[in-house]
Amino acid sequence: MLGFAVGRKLVALLVLLGLAGCAPAPAVSRPSSAPAEAAASAPAATAAPLPRVRVAYTSDSSSELPAQVADEAGLFAKYGLDVSVERIGGGSSKVLQVMLAGDLELAQVGGTAVVDAYLAGADPVYIAAHLPVLLLTVYAAPGVERVEDLRGKTMSMTRAGTISDFAARYAIAHGGLQPEVDVGLVPTGGNTETLAALQSGNVQAGVLSPPFDVAARKLGFHELVNLPSLGLAFPHNGLLARRDFLDEHPDAVQRYMRAYVEAIARIKQDKPFTLQVMQKYLGTDDPETLESGYEAYGGRYLARAPYPTVAQFQSILDFVAQRDPRARELTLDRMIDDRFVRALDQEGFIDGLYH
Repeated sequence: MLGFAVGRKLVALLVLLGLAGCAPAPAVSRPSSAPAEAAASAPAATAAPLPRVRVAYTSDSSSELPAQVADEAGLFAKYGLDVSVERIGGGSSKVLQVMLAGDLELAQVGGTAVVDAYLAGADPVYIAAHLPVLLLTVYAAPGVERVEDLRGKTMSMTRAGTISDFAARYAIAHGGLQPEVDVGLVPTGGNTETLAALQSGNVQAGVLSPPFDVAARKLGFHELVNLPSLGLAFPHNGLLARRDFLDEHPDAVQRYMRAYVEAIARIKQDKPFTLQVMQKYLGTDDPETLESGYEAYGGRYLARAPYPTVAQFQSILDFVAQRDPRARELTLDRMIDDRFVRALDQEGFIDGLYH
């Protein structure tokens, strides 16, 4: 992570918005009773005890809401699971390392890390995609009005190999320039650090996740590339499983999927509760910040039936193959498995959550 000095103006703004991570986490009101029976009851208990499930997420944005809401709403317990949810910093690649070492069963990660894992010889399985669109935005300093204006300049992203890295490269290429040839790429470590890099002038553009767009606009930066508007099918965030766990404990995975899709329904239908969860995990009560995060990750783009698809991953393979031809040899049918989402969809469970 680069040691960018944050000016007083940025510090004051981040403290105001609560995005520096120092605000105390407010309590989230858990539901006093289980959701209505129409949401479908938990599966019957089996004789064999279910394994304890460890799940991790990585980003500091509200793209991670399904795991957070499921945990806060008591949905894992509702479906008979003992689930430990934690954040692991260091990007999706770090989460993959922990998972493949056997210390995680499930993880919420973006598809770029999955492709990288396969190129490295690993074999995890993507079983759901709750955000099937590239939900990042490039913000730029005054004077940079088009991507072409970045020629000979620099753009920041969080870390190499992350969705932010993909987004930066995709935005530059979409604007007719070459990443790392026409435009330099600078890893900063996180959204807050990207804002600091922009304000210090060390970079002229940066990739940001909602709700950090709110702080960017207040600091005087403007939207350069709105990546969701480009219509790219993309697994921005979803659910990844270790293959051995999937094979050995399909019942536990299906129970988790019930909690996961019910959390999605809760997010979509219970905005006040979702905002409480966001307030806790983002560490802010700024209304504009919370609204920005909810609009992107809780409303408009959140998939009701979170199917992972070949089209989502094909966009990654096509892009990665430009610098690593081995990506063309990867088998997408092995990389994704939609049977758990499909089973709930076909039995009417997902439709039953919306009433």
